[in-house]
Amino acid sequence: MVAGVALLSVHAADVQLYRHEATRMSMACVYAIEMYGPDAEALPRIADEAFDEVDRTDRLMSHYKADSALTRINRDAARHPVKVE
Repeated sequence: MVAGVALLSVHAADVQLYRHEATRMSMACVYAIEMYGPDAEALPRIADEAFDEVDRTDRLMSHYKADSALTRINRDAARHPVKVE
């Protein structure tokens, strides 16, 4: 196991890593992502996918948006079943 870690460290030193930083407003907060990877062109897309997941969670779990699943459950579940994703 130790030899495998050392080998991985040597290999990682041979790979050029690119840095990408991005921010987005969601859930009334500014989210920041700082990421490193070997494919500079892919990093912005990967960051956008991560931010999109934060936005999706906000749409589902927001307690202050009238149309979120969480708000619908809190408002309607005592009276009838509520379908959610």
